[in-house]
Amino acid sequence: MSDKEQYASAVNPNLTRASKMSRFLNQKTVLIFIMIVISIAVTVTNQNFISLKNLFNILSAVSVVGITTVGASMVLITGEFDMTLGPVFSVTAWLMALFTPTYGAALGITAAIAAGIIFGIITGLVVVNVKANSFIVTLALGSVYTGVGLLLNRGAYSSMSGFFTIFKEKIFGVIPYSIIALLLVLLIAALLFKFTKFGRSIFLLGSNQHAAYLSGIKVKFNKVMVFAVAGILYGIASIVLVSQISVAMNYIGVPYTLASLAAAVLGGVVLGGGKGDVLGIFLGVLLFGLVTNAMILMQIDPYWREIVNGAIILIALSVTGYLESKE
Repeated sequence: MSDKEQYASAVNPNLTRASKMSRFLNQKTVLIFIMIVISIAVTVTNQNFISLKNLFNILSAVSVVGITTVGASMVLITGEFDMTLGPVFSVTAWLMALFTPTYGAALGITAAIAAGIIFGIITGLVVVNVKANSFIVTLALGSVYTGVGLLLNRGAYSSMSGFFTIFKEKIFGVIPYSIIALLLVLLIAALLFKFTKFGRSIFLLGSNQHAAYLSGIKVKFNKVMVFAVAGILYGIASIVLVSQISVAMNYIGVPYTLASLAAAVLGGVVLGGGKGDVLGIFLGVLLFGLVTNAMILMQIDPYWREIVNGAIILIALSVTGYLESKE
C-alpha cells in the first residue's frame, strides 16, 4: 500500500475500500457484466443467440463501425473531435465503387485509401491552425466534404455488383473476412499504442499538450498524422462495407459518425483526451452489436433500437462515472 493509500485509510477507511472497488469495477468490467446479463436474458428466449454462428454474425455486423471507431478514438485520445468521419467515409466508399468495376479492385482500394489520407491531412491542418473547438471545425469541414462528394457524383450512386466481394465471403466457409479485417485493425492499433513513440505521444497530447511540447513532441505534426491515420481507417471501413453491399451512395457513412463516437466513449475513451485502450474500444463496439442482434432475435420493434442503445450508454456511463468519482 502506498503512502497516499495509507493516509486515506487512516483518515477514512471507506474511501480506500471505494477506491479498490472502483479499480475492480472499471469501465470494461461494467461492459462485460452488461453483455453477460443481456446474453443470459436473450438465451432464455432464443438459444441460437449463444451459437458460434451467431457470434460470427455479430462480429461481422460490427466490423465496419469497429474500424471507424478505432480511427475516431485515436482522435479523441489526442483531445480533439472528428466529425468528418461520415462524409469522408461516404466519399471514399463512392470512389471505391466507381473505380473497381472499370479499373479493378487494386485501383479502387488505392483511390479510397488515398482520399482518406488526403481528407485526414486537410482536416488535421485546419484543426491545428484554426483556433477554435475541433468539434465545430470538423463539423464545418464535414459539410465541405459532403459538398465535394455531391459535386463529384451529382447525387448518383455507384455500383460494383459482382466485383471484389471478398468481405462477403468466409475463410474455410466459417469466419467472415470482415472479422479478420477488424481484428487486424485492432491488433495494429494495440501495437501502435504500446510499442511506438507515435502511439504513446497520442496519449500525452490528450492528457497534457504543454508537457508533450516540452518533452520534444511535435504537437501539430503528430495531431495531423493522427487525423491522417483516422482517414486511412475510414477508407478501409468503407472498402469493407462496399464489398459487402456492392453499392455506394451519398450519406452512406453518416450513421457511423455518432455510432463510432458513442462506442468509443462507451469503451472508456475520455472526451477530454489522454485515456483509452483497444480492448475497451472493442467492448464498446461489441456491446452495440450484441444489443442490436438480441433485439432482432427477440423480434423487438426496430424503432426501439435507438432508445435501448441510448439507455445502455447512459447506464454504463453513469455507473463508471460513479466509480471513477470514488477513486
